[in-house]
Amino acid sequence: MLYLFQEFNPYAMKHLYTLVLALLMLNSQATHLMGGDITVAQLPNGEHLVNLTVYRDTVGIPMASMATFEFSGPNGWNFIRRTAYDSVVSGTVLPMYPYGVEVYFFSDTVNFPVAGNWHIAWQNCCRNGAIQNLANPLSESMYLSTNIVVDSVVPNSTPFFLVPAAIYLPLNIAWQYNPLPFDPDGDSLVWSIDRPLDDSAKFCLGYSTPPSAPSNPLHLDSATGTLSWTADSIGHFVISILVEQYRNGVWLGEIRRDMQLIVVPAGHGFPYWSSFNGQAPRDTLSIDVPANSPLNFELIASHSDTTRNLYMDAYSPLLLKGASNASFSVSPTGTRNDLKGRFSFTPDASQAGKRHIVVVRCSDKYFTNDQAVRINVQSGIGLDENQAQSFANWQLFPNPAHDHFYLSFQSQEQEYLELEVLDLEGRILKVKRLEALRGANLLEIDNANLEAGVYLVRIKASAGVLWSSKLIKS
Repeated sequence: MLYLFQEFNPYAMKHLYTLVLALLMLNSQATHLMGGDITVAQLPNGEHLVNLTVYRDTVGIPMASMATFEFSGPNGWNFIRRTAYDSVVSGTVLPMYPYGVEVYFFSDTVNFPVAGNWHIAWQNCCRNGAIQNLANPLSESMYLSTNIVVDSVVPNSTPFFLVPAAIYLPLNIAWQYNPLPFDPDGDSLVWSIDRPLDDSAKFCLGYSTPPSAPSNPLHLDSATGTLSWTADSIGHFVISILVEQYRNGVWLGEIRRDMQLIVVPAGHGFPYWSSFNGQAPRDTLSIDVPANSPLNFELIASHSDTTRNLYMDAYSPLLLKGASNASFSVSPTGTRNDLKGRFSFTPDASQAGKRHIVVVRCSDKYFTNDQAVRINVQSGIGLDENQAQSFANWQLFPNPAHDHFYLSFQSQEQEYLELEVLDLEGRILKVKRLEALRGANLLEIDNANLEAGVYLVRIKASAGVLWSSKLIKS
């Protein structure tokens, strides 16, 4: 309350008392929402299943039993649907956190009246007053939304997240989290860190990037989707993970995951990755495997406190129901409290040229730590046949950019490439021929002729599209 006293003069105590009392009443009525997301899946009969997932802590008032979905479509189409949460699985207290964190699921089947771009939203008040990177979180609603292009002919579902949300992370220790967005239609995904929303097209007031150690600021790996952060301040912070969906360069929708992250001292230690196939793990792990050849990799998780139990799990589209050519198992190593996770995968010929991401999570029921492994499937003949595998470590910066941006990457050979800049409707606005040299490349791209907005940058070679990324022009 010291902050409030600094805002008023000593002659306004009556008004101050009224304001403090109002804030205390508001806090007692807050739902303490911690995060969530909305996804949409197209059903075989052409209808769409809308799913809302919401996380809350048990300190606030109970979760409302009904959710109101707001639908806004083309040509002024608008309607509202109300649905109750799934009473069988909703309200479950998540097992891997030190105090009550509940999850609720709301689902509704919708038949969209017309094709086009639909915006689906849900909101509820209020956020946790302890959030430090918002100006006034107790007055901010949590606004979750998704956009999907509904086509009467071509099926389309939004992406969804495979990895459960993470909440606690340690002070002054490097930490990783990967939500692993996956698109069931095989569309291209571009993900980024965004500001949380309070209302449609309205960001929460006073948002600031959560504080970080200079050596590891909060950032998202564009290749794997891993969020990395070394937090240097204790407290509650909120961010959004924005995932945009493209098909052949055409924007088809987006989802966002709103997340509250709690930074606490690591007094009881922290789980970490101590080995990857017998070697020290790196931030980005990548493996090449020929089609029809078995792949196995092992990750060992350790804990700085050898008396604490460890838990491990893996997430990947390869491990979804029906993907019988991949498996994951966990076993103790016999050394201290270490655990070993073993992933096995035999890609068939149809997967040649594809890339897969496996996220392995270790936890001590307090902190979680994720490690992403990228699997590059090649043909059985060799690397030279798959041109896309000759390039790696793509980065575009700065982003947002003003008059120019830089493109950095590694190339195994000299090659001529083509850079395209497209708007979100798929129109090509800029084409530039690039020469990639063997080894590290750093190229400066002029974008002064583009208006402020959001664009898609993609790199093409004779093998097709090698890489794509979102570009924000400031």
